[in-house]
Amino acid sequence: MNGQVYLPQIGYELVGNAGRKYAYNPYYGGFSPHLAGAWRPSFNNGILGKVLGSGHTVIRGGWSRIYGRLNGVDLVLVPLLGAGSLQPITCPGPGMDDICHGSGNVDPTHAFRIGTDGTTAPLPTPSPTLSQPNFSGISSAKAGDTSQLDPNFKPSRSDEFTLTVQRELSPKIMLEVGYIGRILRNEYQAIDLSSVPFMTTLGGESFATAFSNLYTELCGPAPGGVCPKNPVSPVTTQAFFESAFAMPANSPGAFQNGSGNWVSTYCQGSASCTAAVVAKQGSNIKNGLLYPMWSVLPMTFGTAAPISTVYSQNQLNSVFMETSMGWGNYNGAIVSLTARDWHGMTARSNFTWSRSLGTGDTTQATSSTSVPNPFDLHYGYGPQSFDYRFLYNLSLLYQPPYFKGQHGFLGHVLGGWSIAPLFTANSGAPLLVRNNTGNCQSAWGEVSCVTTLSTTGENAILTSPYTAGNSAHYGVDTTSIASCAGLNVAAAGNASSGGTGVNLFANPCAVYNSLRYALPTDTNSGGGGVIRNLPAWNLDMTVTKDLTIRERFGMMLIFQSTNVLNHVILGAPNFSLGSPRTFGVITASATSYNPRQMEFGLRFHF
Repeated sequence: MNGQVYLPQIGYELVGNAGRKYAYNPYYGGFSPHLAGAWRPSFNNGILGKVLGSGHTVIRGGWSRIYGRLNGVDLVLVPLLGAGSLQPITCPGPGMDDICHGSGNVDPTHAFRIGTDGTTAPLPTPSPTLSQPNFSGISSAKAGDTSQLDPNFKPSRSDEFTLTVQRELSPKIMLEVGYIGRILRNEYQAIDLSSVPFMTTLGGESFATAFSNLYTELCGPAPGGVCPKNPVSPVTTQAFFESAFAMPANSPGAFQNGSGNWVSTYCQGSASCTAAVVAKQGSNIKNGLLYPMWSVLPMTFGTAAPISTVYSQNQLNSVFMETSMGWGNYNGAIVSLTARDWHGMTARSNFTWSRSLGTGDTTQATSSTSVPNPFDLHYGYGPQSFDYRFLYNLSLLYQPPYFKGQHGFLGHVLGGWSIAPLFTANSGAPLLVRNNTGNCQSAWGEVSCVTTLSTTGENAILTSPYTAGNSAHYGVDTTSIASCAGLNVAAAGNASSGGTGVNLFANPCAVYNSLRYALPTDTNSGGGGVIRNLPAWNLDMTVTKDLTIRERFGMMLIFQSTNVLNHVILGAPNFSLGSPRTFGVITASATSYNPRQMEFGLRFHF
């Protein structure tokens, strides 16, 4: 916040050399208490007597603390993902003269090629013994993507609450309503420590504000991911960039601009340092890519030499830390109705209305998926990807009470039948609307995107309330929608060009135009998604026919079918501002969908 850049050298050493027994501090606080209670009220008169009855109601409540299980990926593998045992040996820009010239400094006339040019690549010799501690890129070869484990890594802790009221409506019918809550703490969370420090402030302005101002000036009210190709001239100067390229007088690499200030030669030839940034980094600005821009800007921060990043200073590509700093919450209301042998029918119907919120829902094995904002975990807090607000299921067994004895021909034909359907339905889960395609572009590029190992999830920003719903629309042809003219949005779905014609929106262009790239001045990433996927339902069924031949001999015919109605469940559409042609287009069924399958069985019993 004071405009100072802290770029310490990063070193690695063996656990034993660090004076530790373990790579992390063992956790001994896993005490898991459970409390539960039940009350069966008995009211004979008054309102409570009518509502609760005399001995016909049970109120139950409970609390328990449950600890998660730690995965060996973090406890064993991650400590091995530093430099040393995974010492990479690379040669950027290899030449036929056995010299590494650096990336972009060779051409076909002198670049090394395996074959007639040579058989041995000019790679540096790996050190068989690394110094302790080892400073990658300084005392040994540069490291790649590295990971480390938070020494205070803990198992997740879940406090779970239940409160239910069970009311017997009749000897065979029971109603239950209740609440289920969960408070999750110390959840697994990976954090990219080499992310862009967008809050860095110079000249009274943060990098986040300067970047957002330039994006707004270049792109203006452009819809979705569309941004004008030509840069705006002249651009408004941003105090951050003017201060970031300031240098001491007469220092190497400095010159005196028209205002009499000494600045980096990076700004030479432009009206201002801000204009130089736009001229050389306009593409990254328009696409909301912070990391590619930050990692190459030779900003001096008032010193005589540029301040680099861990990547550009050639120490390593990225630094991921596996922590247990995440959290989440679940709250659900349930209603359940149970009927036991009511006119031959036994059924249980359950409805759940719930919300699941948290900082992320990745498993411990996904050790390179960072939070969208490593400097403020609240930024990523929102609906989880499995936040199904409404869930319903009905399991039923109907055994007609007629002709149970199976006497006579008619009794054998109409008796002994059982019908057992299983119906499930749910509302749509959140869908991530990515700013662009690719890892770096998925979260305004503040996480390291040198390799594909680094990724995160962040939604594009809605500029107006979302009102487009979440149901499938058939026959959508964007050429007939006036607001789509010239935008090419969802054009891949047009049936006239070979598309499916199925879209999540009746007017995909209107939704696309209501979104924009997320900027570092935004305050929330939208969690698992700002738009909901399609709702889904399914019906399975088993039908059996028990045929009694004699008193001690018979057989049973079994007919089982999954997705008995062969109902198609459509898959999620593509959402990326950088891919307008496929925006909202549905091209396949859901991964959970299976067409109708039938199974027949015959069982003899004696």
